[in-house]
Amino acid sequence: MNNLLSIRTPAQAQAAALKSDLGLEGIGLVNLNQVYWNLPVEALVEEALFRREGQLTQAGPLIVNTGKHTARAASDKYVVSEDSSRDNVWWGQYNRPYSPAAFDELFLRLQGYLQGRDVFVQDCFAGADPAYRLPLRVITEQAWHSMFARTMFISPETADEYKQHVPDFTVIAVPAFRALPQIDSTSTGTFIVVNFEQAVFDREHGLRRRDQEVRLHGPQLSAPLAGGDADALLGQCRRGGRGGAILRPLRNREDDALGGSVAPADRR
Repeated sequence: MNNLLSIRTPAQAQAAALKSDLGLEGIGLVNLNQVYWNLPVEALVEEALFRREGQLTQAGPLIVNTGKHTARAASDKYVVSEDSSRDNVWWGQYNRPYSPAAFDELFLRLQGYLQGRDVFVQDCFAGADPAYRLPLRVITEQAWHSMFARTMFISPETADEYKQHVPDFTVIAVPAFRALPQIDSTSTGTFIVVNFEQAVFDREHGLRRRDQEVRLHGPQLSAPLAGGDADALLGQCRRGGRGGAILRPLRNREDDALGGSVAPADRR
């Protein structure tokens, strides 16, 4: 949402209540309008309704229209070909190589697109076992996408855990941003690009670390990261012994949680 009139939204007062010390500046997301950190499902439903992303049914669930796309196409999925992935990815129809230079250019434009806009952040974990779970950060431009991520993954239990959360993977879901195939070497305006080695400088803490990133654009789909994809990322991290980040579109799903279900309108 591009809130040009700075209209006060339902959850604005609690937007920073569960903010992590590790901000978004380290991945180049600056000059944002309002960042909503780790809102609960109830607040996200209110935000989704306020932003006209969907409507409530008589029984209570939130219904959204996911648009013409109901899943991602194999031709829209790319993996950046670099030292850590070049010999460890099964290249083909489902894993198409993407150049680091093209990734940097695409992400630079996405960073520019998000300036002045509201975003929602969910800090969470994939996997329940502390010895193996993967810390994630899901950044979305729509409230209902953030709600989807919150109901899919495991949330920290205390305010201190949120404050100290450091993600190994970052998912950026920005459905309204489209690639330019003639410039970005993509098949269409839709893309899912995974980068398993990305240098990130955190200006707030003065740290330089290696992160894996997946950057996405997707039309109105629904789940920033599906369970099977999380399993694949966990497996990759166990083999490689390091962390990462993700950006990709969302996929349709129904979820029943705290009266904030998401039921895609194109499914009956």
